[in-house]
Amino acid sequence: MTAPTDSPEDWLRHESAQLRAARAARPGHSILFPDLGDATVRRQVVRWMASEYDAPTPGILEVLRTALADQDWEVRASAIIAAARLHAITLRSAVREADLPSAGQFGLDDIDVQLLIGMRFIAATLLGAAESAADAAAIVAADFPMLHHDLGALVQRQPCLPTTRLQLLLHALLTPAPLRDVLPEQLPAGIEVRDDRAFIAGTAIEMTWLAPGRFILGGDVSPDSDTAAIRHWVLPRGIFIARRPLVATDIAQCGVQPPANDDLGAEVQLRLRMMTDPPVMLTFPHAVEVCEALSAALDANVTLPGADELECAARSADGRRYPWGNGMQRLTGRELSPLNLERFAAPAPQWTSTRAAAGTPVTLGGPTSPLCAARSTTHACAALRIAIHAP
Repeated sequence: MTAPTDSPEDWLRHESAQLRAARAARPGHSILFPDLGDATVRRQVVRWMASEYDAPTPGILEVLRTALADQDWEVRASAIIAAARLHAITLRSAVREADLPSAGQFGLDDIDVQLLIGMRFIAATLLGAAESAADAAAIVAADFPMLHHDLGALVQRQPCLPTTRLQLLLHALLTPAPLRDVLPEQLPAGIEVRDDRAFIAGTAIEMTWLAPGRFILGGDVSPDSDTAAIRHWVLPRGIFIARRPLVATDIAQCGVQPPANDDLGAEVQLRLRMMTDPPVMLTFPHAVEVCEALSAALDANVTLPGADELECAARSADGRRYPWGNGMQRLTGRELSPLNLERFAAPAPQWTSTRAAAGTPVTLGGPTSPLCAARSTTHACAALRIAIHAP
């Protein structure tokens, strides 16, 4: 049916009729929530509700009921937690019926899936218990003894800094990503602000601002990965990190001769040939040399980011597994972190200034190590993502 265009009043009547019809077709559901944006936006809406409210409003109930049937598994999982936290007892049936991924989907393993199933069980039990929260927790402990003892406490909004793998995933599923920090008033040499965005002075190289703060690093997400144990780390001073690895034209803009890509493997060469603007791939000594040349050309202190700093920029403060969320997906290179960092997982890993215990340079990211916390010392060549620390 085509909307009438005779007058604004006709258009308004038509749209109102469409909304009434949509609401009648799905009573109790939000009509607007599915159209808010992509899955990353819908996840944040649900997590914000779980974080900011103590009880459900009619509008929140509609959003959560819709989110429990969302096509994105993270939206559904976050809605399960939100329903339990807000004690939305009318949603118990929807919580129990919420679909969860199977082991092997989205990079999730058996332990992850057991956590999600247990989380759904706890939420449904809490919503169905007429007793107190303590009595409900006792029911959970009796019927689901294999769950980690504090999982129910986390769902019930008891504060807990994650120290285990289960806590970390649950924390990421219920914590809204922070808003991007306001750029500092005092900028380091080499950085300028245009339209509220930071750039290398006189160039189109955009920089992401990572403000000082507390972050969650590491995570034992896989027995085969190089990730470290979960730890809480404080970034003492802010840092500007390039939004994306540098390409040859980026380096040329700074008055530095773009180096030729160092010797690359066949697989990396194939990935780069598929791109219109592939990043420059260098050995670690050559990457350091380029940073030194850029420092001289820009009269600024250009360095490689530390491994902890790059992990924070890719991960943000919610402890997510990947820059885009908590599940693996097909990589295009356009995936963004909450701080707008891109090309972390594709097409190539990136050098950091950190060295392993044996003195080998550490890389982060790339298609074989897309986890924010995964670190590697096996790459001969990697991309260059520069950094400039705040004063």
